[in-house]
Amino acid sequence: MKPYQALIWNEWRQMRNSAMTLGGVTVLLWLLMLAGCSDKAFVEYIEMGAFALAIGLPFLYCIVLADSFAREFGQKTDSFLLELPVSPSKIFFCKYFANLAVFLVLVALEVELMRLTPGRHFDGLHFEDGIMASVTLVLIWILAHAMVFLTSVLGKKTGNGIVAIIILPLPVMLLLPGTMAATMFFAVDETTWYATVTLLTLLALYGSCIGLSWYLWTCRISRGRKIFKPIATAFCLLLVLPWVLYGMAYCYTALELNSAIRAAKDAGMKQVFEPPVPPSASSQAAVAVINKLSREYEKRILHDKSLEMGLFERYERTRKFSFSQAEQAKLSKTADTILNTPEMCHFSNIMGNIQKSTDFRFMPYYQLDPAQIDWNAYLELEIICINWNHLLSHKATALLLKGDEKVFFECLGEFDPLLSALRKDTIGSWKAHEINMLEKKLSLAAIGPDTPEAAKYYEQYLKDIDGIAFLGPDTALFVLECMKSSDFIPRLMPLRGTVYEVTHNTLGRCLYLPRLQQSQAAWLKLEIRKKELIECTRQAASYPEIKADAYRLDQLSAKIPGLLKLFYGSGYPRNYAVIEYFYHKSRFEHFKICLALKIYRARHGKFPDSMQQLVPGILPKVPINPFTGTDFGYRTDKDGFILFMNPNETRGSFFEYHPLKTMEKTK
Repeated sequence: MKPYQALIWNEWRQMRNSAMTLGGVTVLLWLLMLAGCSDKAFVEYIEMGAFALAIGLPFLYCIVLADSFAREFGQKTDSFLLELPVSPSKIFFCKYFANLAVFLVLVALEVELMRLTPGRHFDGLHFEDGIMASVTLVLIWILAHAMVFLTSVLGKKTGNGIVAIIILPLPVMLLLPGTMAATMFFAVDETTWYATVTLLTLLALYGSCIGLSWYLWTCRISRGRKIFKPIATAFCLLLVLPWVLYGMAYCYTALELNSAIRAAKDAGMKQVFEPPVPPSASSQAAVAVINKLSREYEKRILHDKSLEMGLFERYERTRKFSFSQAEQAKLSKTADTILNTPEMCHFSNIMGNIQKSTDFRFMPYYQLDPAQIDWNAYLELEIICINWNHLLSHKATALLLKGDEKVFFECLGEFDPLLSALRKDTIGSWKAHEINMLEKKLSLAAIGPDTPEAAKYYEQYLKDIDGIAFLGPDTALFVLECMKSSDFIPRLMPLRGTVYEVTHNTLGRCLYLPRLQQSQAAWLKLEIRKKELIECTRQAASYPEIKADAYRLDQLSAKIPGLLKLFYGSGYPRNYAVIEYFYHKSRFEHFKICLALKIYRARHGKFPDSMQQLVPGILPKVPINPFTGTDFGYRTDKDGFILFMNPNETRGSFFEYHPLKTMEKTK
């Protein structure tokens, strides 16, 4: 028999009794749990126990099996090993790999047995958390085995395995800053970075344990030399080297961030914004009442089975259908019910008081510091904006159906107080709500009456459209300052992806700080590019003119490392702000055409044959579609008209208008 085969066989003879005992105990535990599963009252507890045993038993195997060299020292056979005609390195690796093989066989046996226990916990272990969870868990077990093996060489006596398992998290934490610093420049995605950090930390520590064990056995113990110096050197390296790497990464990312801030200031980005005027007590009270009325109104309307709300909302939202006389009668009845509900009457009174008031200052609550933001208040005020919009649109649609022209336009004026308040938001966090509310107001105007009195309102709306700011102020430096002063850091969850949350974990924030600075610097540099693109956007006539630049910005933003990638939104293109700008501009250009067509009909009694007839009496030029860069398509249709996204379309209308016959009778 060859020497290394004899060494492996000798290792197996020394540990076979322990291995068989552990295997027998594992099988016995499994059989007991299977027997307990026959009683449904204990199934859940057995499931949890099996899951805990599947994770915890390998650590017991480490303690019992991995003290291979400690047994040699305890039985005084270490000198016999060294006298064999085999190198110390071959002795070490034969003993280690034989020991590791038995350990892994036992681990595989117990995991499979525990998985055979009925329960839902093990489905997650191998599938829900993915390969990363399984690999990490196996590496932790192997690392624990290597730690016990190292203490077996160091302590020269059995019983040190428990200490090795207890102190295992300590070297992991000591090594973590170095691995985080070393990998942060090579991984963009956070989940990938966390997975890399986890695996690299475990592998580096495992390699250190095996390397130190081998060095102590072959270069120290086998030669009768003391082992204190290499142990002290290894401990110092473990303590100092990771933090040296961390310090280098911190300094580099801090310089990058400061450089990006200077570049942003040179590009004209603002850093200080005036805070909003706080809302008055009467304004807060009015808003609270409107919110309450909206909820009560929804309950009343939803529970009224006699209402044709589906038909009503189809008319309000699409306006792409001609309605029969019977449908118009149902719409009129629904409009009467809506206008006469107690909530809508109370809402009208409140809106009248708001319009007369001089101190109405409803300002949306915002705080861009994620560590202090009150999400409940933020979401509540979002709901208030939606409810306000909803009530007003229902009221205006009902008034339109009843043919009350004067009150209809007064109702459209009730959008203005909230629009004015949203417009005063200096940070621009509520710009989307302002644009959506303006769209709702103008979409209602687009199906309004075609009388000369109505044309006066439409002419004013045309002027208002030209003054709309589709983009909010640049706030990159403001956001950055808020973030730098906050405690917003990600919780490290490499087994289930990345979860961002507010936490006050000082150690976690300290470890993450270089990565945060790296992410902030990359994000700010991209914001400078984005600002330049926005300036081009304001000057461009259509999206196709800057589509290539927007696409390049999209590609660059995909490479932003760290959590600030979320600022561009999940599921949206990174150049979403540019696309959204042209989309909204396209919508408002279409509103321009609709209002101009209605003004033309009010003056001439019919819609024009082509949009060129709107120029120059109503519009200075025919608007193009900013989203496509082409003209809008237009044709008359019976008593109304149809708009298309481009002149080549013959179906799939963008907007249709057919005045109701009941409205025609009221003119």
